[in-house]
Amino acid sequence: MSLTKMVDKVQAVLNDDEKARDNDFRLECIIYSKYFKLEKVNVLEYYHKLNNGKIPSPASIRRARRKCQELYPNTRGKKYDLRQHKQKDVKDELNEARAKASSPGWY
Repeated sequence: MSLTKMVDKVQAVLNDDEKARDNDFRLECIIYSKYFKLEKVNVLEYYHKLNNGKIPSPASIRRARRKCQELYPNTRGKKYDLRQHKQKDVKDELNEARAKASSPGWY
């Protein structure tokens, strides 16, 4: 399934369910049950469908959620701004570490 189609499905869920905006596990469960009819499935059947490409991977659903929240502010949960702020801090730390590692004698 294309990212665009998945973003559309995720957007519909996030518009209807505010808790799913901050809870990827809840979002995945809703996507699987609503669009792929996986309500009562055993683990082997789930992984068989996942392995054969019959259902999207949890990573694809999370990727679509991130894209959806980037494009549509009304789908953002309470944790969105915290994640964005934390992302900046992590980038700053990585840049500092990179600069330190490139200087002679850092080790």
